[in-house]
Amino acid sequence: MNNRMKIIISMLLICMSVSVCGCSLGGSYSRSVGKISGSASSWTGEKRKEIELDKGQTVTFRYWSQLDSGELSIQLLSSQGEVIHAFDVNKKASIKKEVVDEGTYLILISGTEFKGSYQVEW
Repeated sequence: MNNRMKIIISMLLICMSVSVCGCSLGGSYSRSVGKISGSASSWTGEKRKEIELDKGQTVTFRYWSQLDSGELSIQLLSSQGEVIHAFDVNKKASIKKEVVDEGTYLILISGTEFKGSYQVEW
């Protein structure tokens, strides 16, 4: 096989792998022990991150989001599913929350045709 054919096949394989991997959600998403973040060009759905918190613990949440279009909601839910805090959209800030009940809490990110970026760290 000549060099020109190898280059064409390589380019086709690269294009196919990028199109398969890059179009599934229209953005990116990452979760780690103390962070949930993502960005999208058009995303509708939910992302969830469970966190274990101890009674009496004070947790600082640092967050920011940029909403270019669509809708975005970022919430902290208690272990009973109640909304403890709704994070402001299009804002960079931090809040401190004292944990009343020990348990598994949830950071819930919801988007409807969301275009933009977000991040919450604790």
